[in-house]
Amino acid sequence: MSLSDDVSWPVLSRIANQWLGESVDLTGVKSLHGGSMSTTLLLQFKRHKPVVLKIAPHMVVQQYQHEAYQLNMLRDRGLPCPEVYASKLGDLDDPNSYLLMQHMPGESLSTVRSRLSEDDLNHVEMHLADIVLQLHGQTAPLYRKVGDGTEQGTRDFVRFFHEIYDPILEDVTAMKLIPPPLRRRICSIHEKLDRLLQHSDKPRLVHGDLWSSNLLVQPDRHGKWWVSGLLDPNCRYSHAEIELAYLELFRTVTPAFFRVYEQVHRLSEEYRRIRRDLYMLYPLLNHIRLFGQQYVKPLGVIAERISRTLAASRRKVA
Repeated sequence: MSLSDDVSWPVLSRIANQWLGESVDLTGVKSLHGGSMSTTLLLQFKRHKPVVLKIAPHMVVQQYQHEAYQLNMLRDRGLPCPEVYASKLGDLDDPNSYLLMQHMPGESLSTVRSRLSEDDLNHVEMHLADIVLQLHGQTAPLYRKVGDGTEQGTRDFVRFFHEIYDPILEDVTAMKLIPPPLRRRICSIHEKLDRLLQHSDKPRLVHGDLWSSNLLVQPDRHGKWWVSGLLDPNCRYSHAEIELAYLELFRTVTPAFFRVYEQVHRLSEEYRRIRRDLYMLYPLLNHIRLFGQQYVKPLGVIAERISRTLAASRRKVA
């Protein structure tokens, strides 16, 4: 690949030498899929295993420090996440923010899904369910984001949900990204959240962006496919159902996943009746804000389904 002046070969060599040793010779650079703020690269060497570098030239990106903290936290809990070698916040002396980490084995589930048999996919999903159960087994007294471990939290889940999603709804509304009838319908649903999101579970650790592109899989020596890595966490102590709805929203999992998951955590009827759709609605709003109007149609479908469910509940009460 050709490198820009902002991400030049000398810059990459300097970062690698600083953290991996002066004897490390950079021999190749390959572009990987990355986020909107960063360039994600695979760095290759003569005498060192390849590493992954996320770099944002001439930007102060606090996100990398948060991601490093989260990856270390998840690895400490036995989850398959890359080892962090370094994370740096850009400053005047070195204006590059970056995260340097282990290159995990495997391919993304989104890439290999079409090549896998039904049995292979079921095995991956059952293994993923075990991993998610391990993740959700980590609890906390307060609902909170996870950045560097100093975040304040709240015992009120509905308040926590509003803190995350109210600004997103306001942005989408102000940018006029959805048609007025759909906007009115969503605002009507939003006004009822205090009642609809009540639950009896405790704050549980969630990955926050668990879908097929952030899951690495590979076969073992017997040909069985497993989850080999979790990437790009956006961790929170939240309601575990949010993660499950996200997995369903982007069709990352099928009933094979839930057969294993529900052996430990039985999902309530309220999840299936209303909360799953609510927890799908708000990530779609965020995707519209970040990626555009291709998500408006599925947003409308889910909003209409929620409205029908609420109307049926009112008729039943009457």
